Amino acid sequence: MATEIKNLSRQLDAVNAGVSASEVHGFVTGWISSGTAWDSAAEVFEQALETTLQGALAETVKQTADDVKAGLADMDFGFQILLPEDENAINNRRVALSEWCRGFLSGFGLTGRYQDSELSDEVKELLTDFAQISQVDDDIPEDEENDSDLTEITEYVRIGAVMIFTDCAFKAVH
Repeated sequence: MATEIKNLSRQLDAVNAGVSASEVHGFVTGWISSGTAWDSAAEVFEQALETTLQGALAETVKQTADDVKAGLADMDFGFQILLPEDENAINNRRVALSEWCRGFLSGFGLTGRYQDSELSDEVKELLTDFAQISQVDDDIPEDEENDSDLTEITEYVRIGAVMIFTDCAFKAVH
């Protein structure tokens, strides 16, 4: 994952994008979790994240979408959230997780595929939790307990994304 986040971050920096690699990954994951094909995402992606998809960045994001879809469909729960490695400061990881959740919610919501009434209670709860996590902006002191808590929350989000994909991606909707 370290290589992927560095590569995507470098490409986003090259086009002066105002978003992080984690937020882009979250957007892609949310879009795919809704069951909407990535091929239809480019224009919405560009508008939502104010980033132009062209050249190497377009190829990398397309590859990311392919990897996300394969990971979400992996019966062994192989999906991973694109976040900084555990060796990074806890607040860097907390910010990235918040950005990832914000991206997920944008990607999922902007597909327009679901009305609230069409979502299961479990999915609604997960989306509400993702929204709360996306708003966390308090600094977290570096200690083992906080590190463990952040790891647990990250795992909850990871499994939650898989659950949303499983519940929504293949569902017939309006």
